[in-house]
Amino acid sequence: MSDFLDVKTVADRLGITPQALRQMISRKEGPGACKIGREWKFRPATVERYIALLEAPTLLTSAQAAAALSITLDQLDKWSYRDEGLPFIKVGKYRRYRLEDVERARVEGVDISTRRRAA
Repeated sequence: MSDFLDVKTVADRLGITPQALRQMISRKEGPGACKIGREWKFRPATVERYIALLEAPTLLTSAQAAAALSITLDQLDKWSYRDEGLPFIKVGKYRRYRLEDVERARVEGVDISTRRRAA
């Protein structure tokens, strides 16, 4: 059984209480758990994948990025075609924008007509 992690160990790794982890299990959330006897157990690789997902950057769709910047989707598309807009990541045929980049553009202030940083 040493190949598996117990509830307390996984809860510590996630920074939550064992009770909160058990509630996640009952809602079928969190890292995949299996019941061995009377106890919930976790495979280490499954826990690591779950933690990596939690730490992954949040990606926004084009519509979400445009709404966050208070511009039209058309304007965002034009910026990307002219290579003037926010940096984006291609996921298949779609453009995705990192939340951090959108927040930075909103905080720093951007002149929407030219997409140049405001002075």
